[in-house]
Amino acid sequence: MSIVSRLALWLMIGSTTCLACGTTAASGGTDAAPDVAASDADLGADAVAPALPATLTDALVAATKAVLADDPTRGLTLTIDVPWRGRWTTGIGFANAEQNVPMQGLDHLRVGSITKTFVTAAILRDVEAGKLGLDDSVATLLPGIQIDPAITIRMLLSHRSGIFNYTDDATFLGQATQPITPEALYAAAAKHPAEFAPGTGYKYSNTNFYVLGMILQKLHSVPLQTWLRQNLWNPLQLHDVWLEGYEDVGLQIVSGYLAGQPAPAYDTSWAWAAGAVAANGSDLCTWMRALHVENAVVSAASDQAMVTPSPESIAAGDPYGLGTMLEQRAGRTVAGHTGSTMGFNAEVYIDRTSGICVAVLTNDFFGVRKQIGQKVWEVLIAGL
Repeated sequence: MSIVSRLALWLMIGSTTCLACGTTAASGGTDAAPDVAASDADLGADAVAPALPATLTDALVAATKAVLADDPTRGLTLTIDVPWRGRWTTGIGFANAEQNVPMQGLDHLRVGSITKTFVTAAILRDVEAGKLGLDDSVATLLPGIQIDPAITIRMLLSHRSGIFNYTDDATFLGQATQPITPEALYAAAAKHPAEFAPGTGYKYSNTNFYVLGMILQKLHSVPLQTWLRQNLWNPLQLHDVWLEGYEDVGLQIVSGYLAGQPAPAYDTSWAWAAGAVAANGSDLCTWMRALHVENAVVSAASDQAMVTPSPESIAAGDPYGLGTMLEQRAGRTVAGHTGSTMGFNAEVYIDRTSGICVAVLTNDFFGVRKQIGQKVWEVLIAGL
């Protein structure tokens, strides 16, 4: 049974309040000015682009609320980055529904598996530096764990290792309130039979990225969050991105929900390199631009490898490259990632040709971010 199914049974979901009935923190025009100004620094001091026209931002908010008319999601942030027009962010609904705190466009939310894009970039930088090879055996790099010698770094990044996904374990939710080490989590996952022989199939597995995190920590002799901050987040001035539970950066996430009900506490060691990043949508679009458009993080060749889906993932109907998802939005192939974790559900995608980026971050595990994202892209492209 999937984690979504188990959560649905566990919660015994009751009646909830719809997001569209909540308040809008910034819906375009002058209301959006504070968020736009806060993110204009990404565009450069001498090139502050005008915000999107109010007619378009109003249409985007209206389309989002229409999708959410009967949905229990409490709140979301929406970030639109159009290189030749500027960046616009808005909050819809509630950051805390119990206290009627409205969501703001630059609020911080858990972004789950979008974390994998950062870990992937870290690995590829080491590959470019000659410290690793994509086809290196993981068993050689981590001799202290029991792992099939045929499994390579490339297989981990592309979910072709066959390693069991630890979040599919029926006992996962019952254990997730207590801390766990990456080694212990991997050992627990490794007790399950392999899904397939290494390199012969595709199945998304969060466990793959725990192994990649362990490789990075061993290679650099520093905690994962330290390397990410020193080599990615600080140089790119991503001050609204952090590894929750591993860093104290003085920022707070909004309240999280499960089908409209407050999400229980959990220990972020159960997300770590697979999904413990918290962020706002503006910094995520800055990240996507640097990674996939400006080649400011990895080389063009590495970027191309990230966005080239494996034949196995295509056959499975889930095009996936190296730590990167490919989706269709408004007739365009966009690159990025989705993420769901306790109380939150998100996606960020960028059109690598135009540089247009859209981030949808919801504060509900069951948030319909895909439906929102699809509609937002359609309205946005039609209105530009």
